[in-house]
Formats: sequence, structure tokens, C-alpha cells
Amino acid sequence: MPVGCGADAGLALNDLETKKLRYFIAIAECGSFAAASRRLNVAQPGLSHQMTNFESDIGAPIVLRSSQGCRRPKPASFS
Repeated sequence: MPVGCGADAGLALNDLETKKLRYFIAIAECGSFAAASRRLNVAQPGLSHQMTNFESDIGAPIVLRSSQGCRRPKPASFS
């Protein structure tokens, strides 16, 4: 299914990208990798590895990890 508009109108998400987005949403909603892995029924190390790869693909952190769980980074402001 095409997403975007303009020059990106023909770009389609593949299954791997969709899975990474599903994983990210679960982590953001659950607040931890452990809870998200249980919700998704996947191993926590695999989930963490997928998110590390996703962040590498994007070129920026999308999950801030801490001993109390994780959260999304604050959006950057452009002046």
C-alpha cells in the first residue's frame, strides 16, 4: 500500500518495516521492553535488537532506555 505524498507517493512499507513500527508502538505504549515483549509474544533481546537496528536505519534514537523503563525522546525544536 503506497504511503506519503509527492515524490514518496509510490513508496510502500514492507513487512519488516511494518513489524518495526508495531514493535516501536508497543514499547511506547507499554513503557518497557519487557512489557512490550510479553504483549508482542517475542523475546526481549530480539525486540531490543530490532529497535537498535531501527534506530540505526533512522539515524536517531527513538527510544530512551533507563533502569526505570523507556520513553520516547522529546521532539527537536527548530528555530
